[in-house]
Amino acid sequence: MDQDLEQKVRTRMEELPADVRQAILSAELEKKVQAIGGKHRLHINQMGKLEDETLLVMLAFSDPAEFADNLAKQLQVPQEQAQANAPDQAEGL
Repeated sequence: MDQDLEQKVRTRMEELPADVRQAILSAELEKKVQAIGGKHRLHINQMGKLEDETLLVMLAFSDPAEFADNLAKQLQVPQEQAQANAPDQAEGL
């Protein structure tokens, strides 16, 4: 994530209710991303990008309808693989 976006994320996180912020920051999110990444044989850097894209949707910086397209671009995987990752990620949260 670039620094400008990181600052926007920090600002948005501060605006969230404490329970929502805690859910996003919990280790459960990271575990779920790792499980999905393992299932789809993603590399560690791809898992980081998967988590970033998930957070962008959760924080309303990114349109959920564009999630699979964004995954394909950021993870540098075929559209079919991104489509397979997106439902898993949505269900895992």
